[in-house]
Amino acid sequence: MEANHPIEKKQSKLPVAACFVVIVLFLALLLPFLSSCSIFSSEIVLEELNIDVYVGKKGVTTFTETAVANFSEQDTDWWNFYRIIDDKRVAKSQDSFDVVGNRFYYDGMPIDFVGAIDLDQTGAKEKCLRTYDSPVGYFYARSNGVEIGVIMPEFTSGTHTISYSYSIKGIITDVSDASVFYYKYLSEINAMDVNKMHVEVNFEEAEPDLCGWLHVSSSAVGVWVQSEDKKSAIIDVEDISAGEYVESRFLLENGRYEYASIDQSRAKIQIIEEETAWQENYEKEVRIRLAFTILDYILAGLAVIGGVIYVIYAKRHNKPLDLPDAPIYYRDIPEGYTGGEVSPLYFYYSNENYIDESISATMLELVRLKYITILPDEGKKSAVITVLRKDEADELRTHQKYVVDMLLMVKPLGTGFTMKEFESYAKTNYERFMHIVEKYKDAILNKSQRDGDYRKNNPARDKAQKFSTAMIIAGVIVLILSGFSFFLFSQGMSFFAAGLIIGGLISYLLLRKEKAPLTLTGQKEYNKLHALGKYMQEFSLLAEHEIPALAIWEDYMIFATAMGIADKVAEQLEIAYPEFKNYSAKGLGMDADNFLILYFFSRSFRGMTGLNFVGNVANVIRSVNIAQKAAKAAEMARSAFSGGRGGGSSFHGGGGGFSGGGFGGRR
Repeated sequence: MEANHPIEKKQSKLPVAACFVVIVLFLALLLPFLSSCSIFSSEIVLEELNIDVYVGKKGVTTFTETAVANFSEQDTDWWNFYRIIDDKRVAKSQDSFDVVGNRFYYDGMPIDFVGAIDLDQTGAKEKCLRTYDSPVGYFYARSNGVEIGVIMPEFTSGTHTISYSYSIKGIITDVSDASVFYYKYLSEINAMDVNKMHVEVNFEEAEPDLCGWLHVSSSAVGVWVQSEDKKSAIIDVEDISAGEYVESRFLLENGRYEYASIDQSRAKIQIIEEETAWQENYEKEVRIRLAFTILDYILAGLAVIGGVIYVIYAKRHNKPLDLPDAPIYYRDIPEGYTGGEVSPLYFYYSNENYIDESISATMLELVRLKYITILPDEGKKSAVITVLRKDEADELRTHQKYVVDMLLMVKPLGTGFTMKEFESYAKTNYERFMHIVEKYKDAILNKSQRDGDYRKNNPARDKAQKFSTAMIIAGVIVLILSGFSFFLFSQGMSFFAAGLIIGGLISYLLLRKEKAPLTLTGQKEYNKLHALGKYMQEFSLLAEHEIPALAIWEDYMIFATAMGIADKVAEQLEIAYPEFKNYSAKGLGMDADNFLILYFFSRSFRGMTGLNFVGNVANVIRSVNIAQKAAKAAEMARSAFSGGRGGGSSFHGGGGGFSGGGFGGRR
């Protein structure tokens, strides 16, 4: 008779349980009661465990075990490796257990067997390390079973192979119409993870009607198959976590084995019915777990989708005011604004970094106000900036004063310097430079804030933060509850918890910079600025237009610089003033009075002097940011260094056979 069951790859609890860091301290208190839970992984791992079993005709079963153990580098105080056979029937009967003394091996080399040693006695470790200078095998019979192992005086980390043999009498049980070999190769006391386990159970005679079952814990996956000659059964199991068991039960031909225990109260059919019931319960558990898993995935997906939907909803209800009288083109320079002050309002909804454009526009204004000059050097290869005077009459606005102070940091009044010198100074004194940049940014923002262009609060962002917080808190709660659920039922809703957290993070990250719509006043000014930008860029396309005065175009170009559209507006200048199209540095004297005309009208002048203001200022700020980050990284580094015909798959059940115990070490 065969018991064929589908092999179901079950998810290991170990990697999932790692998610529950928030309750590790609480779980540590329950460690004595939860020793069978795989969250407490072993300190070493058995890469391979090979067990060769010979069921003798006289009822004596011999086990030869070879363990390939991987010890990590921190396991320097390991000095013995042992296996516990936790079966009281073995401990009570002295003649039921025997160690094969000449079959102890360490890393492939035979080692001596020194007999019984109680390593739990006080001073046992020190005595053994004094007595033995090379690995030796030992055993000791305790009240609850037998300990068999190897003492390793000269232990080194890495992979070691330990092998030994022992025999047990009386494992076979005769029922009314069959003999039963029922053995637990690893019990719940096993303290080590096992990656691969291979068991070969050999019978003295062929078992043509072999019927068997393999039982494993929830995270392990196993299968057994009968050999072609029907004299052995091969068992392979993978992913056995510490605290989990592996056992098999085989029904053999009755009456072949001497010294078998007798249990006439049971029959073969009863055992088959028992195994069938366990199998059905297992399959029911699988279906329930599958349903929970599917529900977990669905809820996780819905949680993530919910976060995305909320983002879409929030953005739709956070649109700018739609004013029906918004102009398409606007020709007038905004009243009350300097060029540098329009950048925050013009780029309000785009979330762009406008500080480069704003500072560049302010520098052009200072040239026009004759506070600074920007001229080519003698070689006409770079621009030279010179601060001519301070604001003694208090005619400059606050942000303009900050730019003057910024330039005076490099060189004093009347002393010229290049943009490279400016950049070098800023990189060397990045904290002072960025401090002034931040004060400049606050100053240009104050203009729109004072005029009532911005809302005092941001309802959209506040609601998004509340939504995100609620999602993340719900995810953490579900995660904690899933941790308890895994201990109690081996099932949780970790993906749902992750979905809630991810959905919350998505809504937070996508909405954290969401800006509230401008006020009515601010929206009107915003519309005018964009209409002005459109007019400056499309001036030549208008059917009817007046050519603005040259002085107005200077204002336009300053505002265009603040809006980041100066190059496109310069093309309109060539159309409006064709007589200036071929202006060059030789055509006009390179003095302060002609600078703006040359800069705006002559591409050759801009190229010759390297006067790409926005690009130059952007390079300075970018270089300063890099220098600042590098300095912080260096500081962090300094701080860190200072401080097969018959066969079947596995399922749950069992618990009635001999126990083979588990592995341990490190006393």
